[in-house]
Amino acid sequence: MPSKKPDVILFDWDNTLADTWHIIHKSLEKTFILMGEQPLTFDQVMKGERGIHGSLRNSFPVIFGDRWQEAREHYYNSFLEVHLDEIKIMPGVEKTLETLLDKNIELCVVSNKTGDYLRDEVKYLGLEPYFKSIIGATDAKDDKPTHHPVELALKKTSVMYDRGNYNDAVWFVGDSITDLQTANNSNIVGFLYGNNADALIYHRENNGSDAKHAYDHKEFLGIVRSL
Repeated sequence: MPSKKPDVILFDWDNTLADTWHIIHKSLEKTFILMGEQPLTFDQVMKGERGIHGSLRNSFPVIFGDRWQEAREHYYNSFLEVHLDEIKIMPGVEKTLETLLDKNIELCVVSNKTGDYLRDEVKYLGLEPYFKSIIGATDAKDDKPTHHPVELALKKTSVMYDRGNYNDAVWFVGDSITDLQTANNSNIVGFLYGNNADALIYHRENNGSDAKHAYDHKEFLGIVRSL
């Protein structure tokens, strides 16, 4: 359990604030088939197998080799057909964001979704006013799990970020191992959202303790309110 209220919370986007697994899986499935590859199952996508939770510019060259740019075109063609029509806000998100702002906590989004498409989705769902910054893949020098997008996001907050010193006033909240790695690499607090058992194991093995964790936004909000 955290011991004090954070000054800033950085949220992952996909499946932390927005329900997008079905969109991502559908777009990847079509891409893999068109590239002559065996598609990942829904469960494999959720677990981030083959490095799929990395940004496209980092994961696709590993998966598709020299043809990664062709795969990127297939993915975006599929993704852009459906992402705004099918995206939904996760249950309890608006109440969470409103309550956090009422507690004078600054909020940002840091995602491995391409920045322009990320901001389109945030705006489409009406959540843009809640955030100091919205940082996606290709916005920074490198993407999650490096510290670069975190550093860029924090520039628009009141926090003076120094990666050399651990900062327990900044939380990174996300649903994947990549998000916990991002927190570790950025020297801030990692907070796991959802039911990713592999991420809990990762944190225990790499940090020597259980991750700060909430299964849903109601539980997360209860933890923040208790500080």
